[in-house]
Amino acid sequence: GLETDGYLTISSGSDDTISVPWHVLPRRAATTAASPADGGFALTNSAPTPGGYNVFALTGTGPAPTPDQIGQPGEQNPDINLKAVGVRLANVTVDGTTVPALQFAINTWQTRAHPNAPARFNVIVDNNRDGTPDFVVFTQELGGVAQTGQNFTFVRPANSSQGSGNFFTDADLNSGNAILTVPLAQLGLTPGSTFNFTVQAEDISFTNSVKSAIGPMTFTPNTPRFALSSFSGVVPAGSSTTIVVEDVSGGAEASPSQQGLLVLYRNKAPGTEAEAITFE
Repeated sequence: GLETDGYLTISSGSDDTISVPWHVLPRRAATTAASPADGGFALTNSAPTPGGYNVFALTGTGPAPTPDQIGQPGEQNPDINLKAVGVRLANVTVDGTTVPALQFAINTWQTRAHPNAPARFNVIVDNNRDGTPDFVVFTQELGGVAQTGQNFTFVRPANSSQGSGNFFTDADLNSGNAILTVPLAQLGLTPGSTFNFTVQAEDISFTNSVKSAIGPMTFTPNTPRFALSSFSGVVPAGSSTTIVVEDVSGGAEASPSQQGLLVLYRNKAPGTEAEAITFE
């Protein structure tokens, strides 16, 4: 890839000079986007670089932030408002064993410079739907603040402050996307369990408060509203891929919060990394 750096020097005489380093590390961007197709939708990528995608059940969306919710530089009021959230059932490997897991997809209106801050994402899980939270899935820097720079997904009982986890958060620099992975057993769930969940975006850098939330939402992992021919993959450069979508028997009742599909794109330009697809 291309990497460019240098120094910006401002001088007002030999005794008054300021030098500021700069560094640019651009990355190639795909142009993957969805459009209607017979039996589903097509993902088309006209760029000369491949474009990855992940598809989730779209379970909730959030309104665009109002002007007073958008912090200006120096105001210590970060824009971490939730735009769309989703979930899907997946198989993951833990200690050499394949187990069923949930993957929660999160997209914010504004890109975040780093996964560790200012946003921490919380997924509040009510596994028996009695109105009382049972578990909290949350993101946090592995090892503590300013220790590793790596973002990890943890799980803790709702009445405890101690968390554990198995997976790094799937996130990137200058991105509005995040994927949180947690085995179902850690949440007291099975693939056939119907549960409620709420997603929060919490400001951990300045106000220590929840800035945005979507939920509660209801979902059954093995009975979404729609079945797909592909949940993830790569659209080759200058090509397209068709995703077949079929109704799932009983899905509307088992997963009533699903509004459609949420597609998270990899290596797209900031602000274009997610797309919500709804069906009549």
